[in-house]
Amino acid sequence: MPENVNREETFAYTDTASTSFGKVISEESVKHVGKSGFHLLANGLDAFVARVVLAHHAERSLDVQYYLYHDDLVGKLFTDQLLKAADRGVRVRLLLDDMDLAGRDKEVSALDSHPNMEVRIFNPFSRKTGRTSQFVTRMGSVTRRMHNKSYIVDNQVAILGGRNIGDEYFDAHPDLAFSDLDVMIIGPAAKEASTAFDKYWNNELAYPTTPLMGEPPTAEEVARIRGQLDEFVVQQAESEYLQALHNSDLAEKIRAKQVFIGSLNLDPRAVKHNTEIGLVLTSSEIANMMGDGFDQNIEQKMFRLELVKNENGTESILWHGQVDGKEIVFDVDPYTGFWRRFGIGFMSLMPIESQL
Repeated sequence: MPENVNREETFAYTDTASTSFGKVISEESVKHVGKSGFHLLANGLDAFVARVVLAHHAERSLDVQYYLYHDDLVGKLFTDQLLKAADRGVRVRLLLDDMDLAGRDKEVSALDSHPNMEVRIFNPFSRKTGRTSQFVTRMGSVTRRMHNKSYIVDNQVAILGGRNIGDEYFDAHPDLAFSDLDVMIIGPAAKEASTAFDKYWNNELAYPTTPLMGEPPTAEEVARIRGQLDEFVVQQAESEYLQALHNSDLAEKIRAKQVFIGSLNLDPRAVKHNTEIGLVLTSSEIANMMGDGFDQNIEQKMFRLELVKNENGTESILWHGQVDGKEIVFDVDPYTGFWRRFGIGFMSLMPIESQL
């Protein structure tokens, strides 16, 4: 193994009281002096949503420590969240056990190349010989693994528990699901989690990627790896798993706290050209009332569109809806005549989509 003497010691930020999480938690701490707050994350969907929401709102730091980190759907989505936080200027420290990283040095080094992200590998296998033989030749050292799983945001909120990063831990595997439990923590216990992370991060067994993996990837290689990840994430936008995350219990609770009411239409012109005005209301009562009203009326007052492929290979849209309480399917725009559809078809040939 190479010497690991030039690693820089870094520690959790202690001046994070002014972050969004810090302000909210400070208000609660006044009411519960010296106590910590806990919220159980019993199912995998909620556990992943919690990590995503915390990443979205991170302002200073993300400290992430895991034993297994799979290169699967959940692993890629999770990596995307870390990179997006780093893109915003959040310092990301990612500490991984080497057990699950065989053959992935290039991708790990690409993550480490981000100016706001550092990756360290705990108790790594030698890159000069096969891993299997090292379980014999390095018995007692390489067999001692880092089984910790922690996720800490702004030194204010932490998630601890039994979940590694992989499909089977977050209800994304079709045939395999582990029964694990996480807990989200605020208060003194979250600070203790940060202290524990720092001890591992600065330990002599935590190797930076360069002395371990050799030459870092080129800028072109980093761009290619990031591009492949971005493309994968975009392709998942309508996937069954992302829809399940969107409809999870925790996601519903989060959405049920805020409502936007204003003049904005959901079209390109409103977003890019028009001036608009609106108000964001933080009210669970109003949000639930509006959500219930939407759910009750969506089937009766809105159409569900279906894209179908015809026998000749062309595609067309079917409009599923209800008229006078009866289900009906239109194969043209509902309640339009020939000339109206002709005019719409003619306008579709013009480069005016941003003005619609």
